[in-house]
Amino acid sequence: MTRVFIIACLLVFSACEKDKTPKLVLEEVMAEKKKKFLEEKKEECKQKAFEEARQYVDSLANKWVQDDLLDTIDFPSRPVRPERPEDILEKH
Repeated sequence: MTRVFIIACLLVFSACEKDKTPKLVLEEVMAEKKKKFLEEKKEECKQKAFEEARQYVDSLANKWVQDDLLDTIDFPSRPVRPERPEDILEKH
C-alpha cells in the first residue's frame, strides 16, 4: 500500500513539473517568433524606404535630363546696361 502511495505521489509531482516546462518553452518560442517577425518588418520597411528614395532620385534625374533636352536654344545672357551719362546741356 505504501509503495502504491509513493508511486502515486511521484506521478503527481512529476505531472506538476511537466506543466511548467512546456510553458517556459512556449514563452521562449513565442519570444523568438516575435523577434523574427519584428526583424522582418524592419527589413521590409527599410527596403520600401530605399525603393521610394530611389524612385524619387530617378525622377529628379529624368526631369533634369528632359529639361536640358527640351531647351535647345542657348540664348546669350543680357549685357549689363551702361550708366547714364550726365546731361551735357544745362537745364534753363
